[in-house]
This record gives sequence, structure tokens and C-alpha cells, in this order.
Amino acid sequence: MPLTKRPFYLFIGMISAFVGYILAPKTVDNETYFSILGVIVLLSSAILIIVFGLLMKKFKWEWLKNYALPLSMVGAMAMAILFATLGVR
Repeated sequence: MPLTKRPFYLFIGMISAFVGYILAPKTVDNETYFSILGVIVLLSSAILIIVFGLLMKKFKWEWLKNYALPLSMVGAMAMAILFATLGVR
């Protein structure tokens, strides 16, 4: 497996482990709802890892290989805080 594909495969593996939890309905105070926030965070993290992959490919930024996954996770966490502050559940 080429080294440039490893962050992407690691990301997909981590996402597949949590996709059931993200898509499962939540129950709080006898109210069941589907978490839009979880889906937004999942999609923003996927978009970020794709952007980092494109940056590595286009500009030959080899140093970004080690930081693509952590940066996409931190970026998605920041998006979660932003959207939760706006009232998205």
C-alpha cells in the first residue's frame, strides 16, 4: 500500500467504527431524535481529510501526511462546538 493512502485508510477505518453510533437514534428525557450534529461532524471530518489529501497531492506536502488525520479530527471537533453552540442537536 502506498504511503500516501495510509491516512485516508486509517480515517475510513476509524469512521466505520463509529458510524453506527453516529446514525443511531438518541433518547433524552423520553424524547427520541436523530443526531444531525453527529452527521455534520462526520461529513466535515471527511471533507477535511479529502482537502488535506488534495493538498498533499497538489503541492507535494509530504510533511502533511503525519498531520492530516489529527488536523481533520480537531477541525471536526471545532465544527461540533460551533454547531452545538448554534443549537444543532
